[in-house]
Amino acid sequence: MRRGGSAADVRPQRATSLEDVLAAAGAGKSQLYHYFSSRDDLCAAVVQHQLPGVLGEQGQFRLDTWEGLRSWFDALSAG
Repeated sequence: MRRGGSAADVRPQRATSLEDVLAAAGAGKSQLYHYFSSRDDLCAAVVQHQLPGVLGEQGQFRLDTWEGLRSWFDALSAG
């Protein structure tokens, strides 16, 4: 896959087809299956790739308050 964010950017996992991911990435099926054996493997790779950034963003928010949690969630939702 040429663009690491394509699978994460399409839409939530259950609504995302492999065709959606391929179109967003500009890749062919053979490229996808060269790197990932299934949709679940692709989703796991997206989580592994995105998780450090998501967790890293927590540091700037006070997650022990409702306002801090709301701010963190808003920042995640905004992308």
